[in-house]
Amino acid sequence: MAGVFQVMGLSLLFMLITVYFYRMAIHGYPEGTAVVSMFLALSGFAQPGVTMVFMGQAFRDIFPLENGGDLLGNPMIAPVMYIVCLVFAFALWSIATMWLVFIFLAVQVTARKGMLPLKIPFWSLIFPMVRSHPFHCLIKFNSII
Repeated sequence: MAGVFQVMGLSLLFMLITVYFYRMAIHGYPEGTAVVSMFLALSGFAQPGVTMVFMGQAFRDIFPLENGGDLLGNPMIAPVMYIVCLVFAFALWSIATMWLVFIFLAVQVTARKGMLPLKIPFWSLIFPMVRSHPFHCLIKFNSII
């Protein structure tokens, strides 16, 4: 079930990001404090990456199935599914890193124009840290993103 929600959420995310890229290509970066709204798209890439890591760990615990036939009963399916989930998570985190670079460039352009007052919209940039995971360094990177 988590995989179904993951696919639905990512397909919606990529549709929205396509529209956002189109808006940036036509009209440029958002002006003034609206540049902070670019940070909202980061969680859409980073959080599914964390979910993919957790799904890979769950696949490692669930598979192989006893009556799973040739595919799901194969003892190699668990590590393969774990690695596929990990690769997909790193792909999502790399897209999030690319988006973070875009955001830093947009903030720099806006700040050089002198239109970036530090007000309440910037308070949304503080995220909690997560420590109880084997990939805690990537989780911290996710919370920074």
